[in-house]
Amino acid sequence: MVEGNRLIITIGGSTIVFALLLIFSRFGVIAFTNEDSVTRMASGMIAGTFSLVTLVVSVNQFILSQEFSPAGDFRDRLEGVLQFRKDIEDATSVPAAPTAPSRLLTLLATAIHHRANTLATALDDHDDDGSQTRAVRFANSVADSTEQIHESLDQTEETAFYTLTTAIKYDDVWQLYAAKHLRNDVPSLSEETIQNSMI
Repeated sequence: MVEGNRLIITIGGSTIVFALLLIFSRFGVIAFTNEDSVTRMASGMIAGTFSLVTLVVSVNQFILSQEFSPAGDFRDRLEGVLQFRKDIEDATSVPAAPTAPSRLLTLLATAIHHRANTLATALDDHDDDGSQTRAVRFANSVADSTEQIHESLDQTEETAFYTLTTAIKYDDVWQLYAAKHLRNDVPSLSEETIQNSMI
């Protein structure tokens, strides 16, 4: 319903409704021989259309009210965007963050993948086998997730919508929880390892 073609969904939905009306009419569930029943159905559809138009207009007004906000709010939003881009540039060590959403997400996924591999490599000579196994499993899981992002972006169009859909599917909440749990539960991890992998 979200990613599909709107025209195809509309035609398919209308066809299904029309087919159901024919089936119900064939078995006598509904009848259109009485003019009053047709009038009542048309009245209900018209009333529903007006309600839908009112809802759409209200949503549009809400969106436009955000666009016509005071200049101070726009400045705060712009400063937030610039700070966000600066944080990305510092974390990924690039001179400038890309403007295209798909390339920005690819850059972040690449940086996360590199740090996950750094963590796994740094734990090769770790003394605690149990902690090493858990940390390497976590690093491999993060690396696999970033690989899925690369595959999804390669197979889809480079639009903001598909990029947002791909970013939503990325389970960063679990990764933050697992990283914090690993950092607090494995005190034998060196500070250098933590800094290099940014756990």
